Amino acid sequence: LFSLSPNYPNPFAEFTRIDYTVGINKAALDRQSEIVVEVRSITGGLVRQLVRQPAAPGIYSVAWDGRDEAGRPVASGVYCCQLVVDPILVSRKLLVLR
Repeated sequence: LFSLSPNYPNPFAEFTRIDYTVGINKAALDRQSEIVVEVRSITGGLVRQLVRQPAAPGIYSVAWDGRDEAGRPVASGVYCCQLVVDPILVSRKLLVLR
């Protein structure tokens, strides 16, 4: 089971916390699953990759400071947070208010 919890706080201005759960990947029982957590624009463009690493089953947390890959603050609006564990993709909406 893989899940992406609602971020907190939401909406946010400075930072938000994103919790996610990594379950057992039956297709890869002999190794850890590669986890990708990223923020995308509502149109699907990559805003920022927050996590890309192998992870054992468990509960994890990552913070996002509302900045893009270049370190610039993003504009107010709706963004999408995605948890990707190939081939599983789980997403939630985030709301940035500046």
